[in-house]
Amino acid sequence: MSFILMTVILFLSSEPLLKKFASGIHDVGMWLSLITYGTIGILILTIVSCLIFIKLSK
Repeated sequence: MSFILMTVILFLSSEPLLKKFASGIHDVGMWLSLITYGTIGILILTIVSCLIFIKLSK
């Protein structure tokens, strides 16, 4: 559930982030890269967090 929520937040905030940090030079390719790599990063962090939680709860 947290993965879905964080991905939706990334999707909705990606354009304002690009406007703030790459004003004047951002394009669709940069937006797609941010969405793609951000989603992969969120997925990896969520999996690691779940694995640590499972290991500590045993």
